[in-house]
Amino acid sequence: MDQEKVQQRIAELMDDATECGRQLIKNEEFGRQFEEFKKQTEDSIREHPLKSVAIGLIGGYLVAKIFS
Repeated sequence: MDQEKVQQRIAELMDDATECGRQLIKNEEFGRQFEEFKKQTEDSIREHPLKSVAIGLIGGYLVAKIFS
């Protein structure tokens, strides 16, 4: 494939992903599930603050290693 076709295909995939994201956000069930997940995450962080910081640091380190 030449570069123009590849760029066109990437643009099409991005448009599809954007539309899928829009539909997902409009879905009321998704919004409810997201809010529940957010609440559970906040509760877990409040219950285990040191563990949460450690997980964040390890996760950040791993992401930095992957992208460097």
